[in-house]
Amino acid sequence: MNNKKTIKNMKIINSIIISIVITGIIFGCQSKTAEKAESVISFEKFITQLEKDYQKYTSENWKEADTTYNIFCRKFDNEYESVLNEADKEKISNLKGKYKGYKLKYNAKNALNNVKDVLNDVGNQVGGFIDALKKDS
Repeated sequence: MNNKKTIKNMKIINSIIISIVITGIIFGCQSKTAEKAESVISFEKFITQLEKDYQKYTSENWKEADTTYNIFCRKFDNEYESVLNEADKEKISNLKGKYKGYKLKYNAKNALNNVKDVLNDVGNQVGGFIDALKKDS
């Protein structure tokens, strides 16, 4: 009789443990989904702020922005991958594309400015060269 009672008690304990584990899994998924939603909103705010200010960004601002962007990307690609739905993925991809577009604009502007500086320098050197040739004449 004692064995039957022990087996019954073990079944009850196992049922309780399984219920606790399942509840933890459900709440864990809900928590991860809530964190994911907050991260999507925060990423959207980050990109919105970038859209407003990117023309004033210095290279230091872009380093900070790159760090923030990479943190968001790692979260979406690793931590939240299992809870992202298609709408989330589409929104995140769009926001990533915007970031890359603004970064490309910045890099293109810098490259253009560097080319202008080089051409100005070459022009000054040519002018100096011509001046030097004229002096001996």
